[in-house]
Amino acid sequence: MADPQAQLKCLQDVWDTCQANDDQKHVLIKNLFAYVDDLSARLSEAEYELRDRKDVIKLTRDRFEEAKKEIKVLEVEKARHAFASVLIDGDCMLFNDGLVKAGLEGGKRAAGLLKQAVEEELRSSPPALAHHIQVVVRVYANMKGLAKTYKDAEILPQVASFDDFVRGFNMGDPMCDYVDAGNGKECSDEKIKGELCVTQTRC
Repeated sequence: MADPQAQLKCLQDVWDTCQANDDQKHVLIKNLFAYVDDLSARLSEAEYELRDRKDVIKLTRDRFEEAKKEIKVLEVEKARHAFASVLIDGDCMLFNDGLVKAGLEGGKRAAGLLKQAVEEELRSSPPALAHHIQVVVRVYANMKGLAKTYKDAEILPQVASFDDFVRGFNMGDPMCDYVDAGNGKECSDEKIKGELCVTQTRC
């Protein structure tokens, strides 16, 4: 029969081994839980970051869409205020004799026909211009000299008759002006050059 002391020691050794294995299991389980907790914390942090990024992306996208709408509104507004400036040397480019003879009514018709022709030409030319484009017409001329020319050519009965045509032109459309440039030889040219400089500066 085996020695009881030896058997007891053998059993103690087995127990110690089992106990050590249990301790290792407990440590392993504890480490596993700690690892799971760490992963969960990292996952939560990543989710928060992802949510924040989604919010930033959504906010950026919303701002982008809003900016696009604002640009579209500004483009429409800009189109409404588009204009074309037409400058005419009235000493060199004379109106139809029949319109000049018609005096006040002829001046009104001349302003309307000229503006209509300019608008049609602009809209048919590429690129297509704004539908609401405004045409500003300004005619510069030596009115005194021009009136004398019409009188001498027997188109008008008297010099003063030309004033009626000019008045009608100015009344025909608020955007059309017939301007007396003075009686110098190059007065009309200088007025047109000055107007071109002002227009280019505004643009």
